[in-house]
Amino acid sequence: MADKIAGNVSRRFKNGRYKRNNTTATVTQATEVKESTVHPSIDHDYSRTFTAEDGWSDDDYSDLDNEDDFDENFLEPLHNDVQRNLLEWNEGKRVVELGVLASYLQKGCEKCGFILPLSNCVQERHYGLGSLLYILCKNGDCGHVTSIPTGKMHGKSIWDINTKLGAGVTSSGISFSALLLLLAVLNIPGLTSTTLKKRDRESGKAIETIASKTCAEACREEVDRNDGGGGIRVSADAGWQTRSSGRKYNSFSGHSVLIGDKTGKVLQYDVRCRKCRICYNAEKKGTTPAEHDCRKNWDGSAKSMEPDMIVGMIKGMKDNNISVSELVMDEDSTTIARAKKVCGEDLTKYSDRNHIKKTFTNKLYDLQRAKKYSQLRGKTIAHLKKCFSYALAQHQKNPEEMRKSLGAIVPHVYGDHSECRTWCKHRRNPDTYVPKNLPYSRYLTSEELRVDLENIMSTYVQQVQKVSNLGSTQACESFNNCVAYKHPKTLYLSGSESTCFRVAAAVAQKNVGKSYVTEVNKELSLSPDSQTQKVVERMDRKRALEKERYTSSAYKKRKFHLKKSSSQDQESKEVREGTTYATSVEMDQEEKSQDIESIPPPLPLPARTSLPKDYYTWIFFDLETTGLGLTSEIIEIGATRGNDTFQRFIKLLAAFQQKLPWCMASI
Repeated sequence: MADKIAGNVSRRFKNGRYKRNNTTATVTQATEVKESTVHPSIDHDYSRTFTAEDGWSDDDYSDLDNEDDFDENFLEPLHNDVQRNLLEWNEGKRVVELGVLASYLQKGCEKCGFILPLSNCVQERHYGLGSLLYILCKNGDCGHVTSIPTGKMHGKSIWDINTKLGAGVTSSGISFSALLLLLAVLNIPGLTSTTLKKRDRESGKAIETIASKTCAEACREEVDRNDGGGGIRVSADAGWQTRSSGRKYNSFSGHSVLIGDKTGKVLQYDVRCRKCRICYNAEKKGTTPAEHDCRKNWDGSAKSMEPDMIVGMIKGMKDNNISVSELVMDEDSTTIARAKKVCGEDLTKYSDRNHIKKTFTNKLYDLQRAKKYSQLRGKTIAHLKKCFSYALAQHQKNPEEMRKSLGAIVPHVYGDHSECRTWCKHRRNPDTYVPKNLPYSRYLTSEELRVDLENIMSTYVQQVQKVSNLGSTQACESFNNCVAYKHPKTLYLSGSESTCFRVAAAVAQKNVGKSYVTEVNKELSLSPDSQTQKVVERMDRKRALEKERYTSSAYKKRKFHLKKSSSQDQESKEVREGTTYATSVEMDQEEKSQDIESIPPPLPLPARTSLPKDYYTWIFFDLETTGLGLTSEIIEIGATRGNDTFQRFIKLLAAFQQKLPWCMASI
């Protein structure tokens, strides 16, 4: 009897209508079928309780339109709008909160109290990843259909799973298309971009709140740890959400941060957006844009974003009674001039050590491309960079020693070590030192190259006061990498609030680690989820261990040797292979002149194997030569094996005898 009723109900659901108690209920309205009122126990003490005064009650799912129905029209056209969010409940996979589902099923039929079996589900209605299961009562005399939710809801009938999905997308840095493909591979019914955008906005605002709180806490901690009192020292840098070629910067958005020197945490952050999709579309249509959270706040070029953001953040710190006295940043913008104009001349700017080294290396490569010096190869440039880095690291706060050290680098690679400082190994072992880091382990000899190298070095010698007082923006670069992970440069998201949300997620992660995700759940009054806490705590522990390992000297040495070995291997392979890839190589050379033959790789060394003692005997020998040079000659050889001995003098070549002293030539 129950199976027959279930079949009839299922057919009526598919037709869009269901008869109950001589009334007609339309399935497209969730309120037409009375819902069960059982809710699982609250598992967190910060939950907000919504009552009828808030416009929503436990008995009513009328506001489920807050979630878009699953739009099958996104995948294939439908002929009946009534069925647009109805799917067969036993097709595909679902994300289900087992505790919630079990609680509702145990409660049973609302009409007769009979336990509801999941197998009696006649239809399912989707709201993103959440869904309502319409289950027919197993009691043949009842025939009542109860709708059972597969997860928790909050606010005005908003599914928790969809909100957490929005937070997960923002935190993980994936796009909607990638998410849809992932769900398709898992055979989970997807959701519309509208649903995801609504939940992205809900969770994103909570992420921004958490980011602001962590910045305020970081400011208090930075001020407390400022030993000398007065102003604090911060590092600043900016990043953009579009890759630049080095010549063209046309990103629609950019971000910037101030990071404290003592805490290494973000004290302030800012985002600039040049475009709003809603405003743009309304302007194109000639209509008034709908009410929305517009994030467009910049009309200038992308290059001018960095000075404006940094100056604005310093001014904001000053408004909060926090004075910035030292600013560490790169040499790529006019920020310091603008900042002094707004904040006063007391602001001191320090250059970034890594950018100074990068600029020096780029000048060497530019010289290599311009002059084609045979001795200025990658190995030579790497050695010059290393000497330059040693000089910068060892003589900070000592301009005079910095001047001498920088001036000794060029003579060092030409064999003159009279002015070398402590970074030179020749001073420790002058008799055995060999310049193995230069090509063929020989000193440079080109005088024209020497003049060009001294011209480059003189630029830094003249600015010795600046290079002897350097800082680091490495924390800012690390933050920019985190933003690039959460906001890939291949995605355009700055037309809405998504860019701001993802930058805020990077700020929260920089300040408190990945555990900010649990704080977002608290801000939204969602359950904290034990699995979420376990995973983020494990990831934070792993990150702390990696940070400790990456900063160790052993790791840095191994990284250097691996990089050196890889570079040498790459260079040797390119020499053997010839020109295989280059810009316009086919246009520059005729096809018949292109050499596609490769030099065979070197033969592998023979494997060493141990022989039985009966197969060999020990022979000890010694040689006497005319000197230690490569052109020396052997003049005597002697050997012994047990009681057997061997000894012979060797007659020298006549040409070589003439070079020997008369006393040896007469022997």
